[in-house]
Amino acid sequence: MPKYLSIPMEAMKSISKVMLRHLQESDAVLLVVAEDTFQDDIYRDDDGIRREIRAAITHDIL
Repeated sequence: MPKYLSIPMEAMKSISKVMLRHLQESDAVLLVVAEDTFQDDIYRDDDGIRREIRAAITHDIL
């Protein structure tokens, strides 16, 4: 079983917009990480988890 699902880029952009909108509307964010959450992808500026964490910090909700 693959560790990650392959999602088309256009779908990811749509999902990302929705996630960021919900983050901006939230009063709080609970960040739950696993042992491998911060693997290689987190160092890419366009990584989804990185964007969500950045949005939460930027909007002072983390």
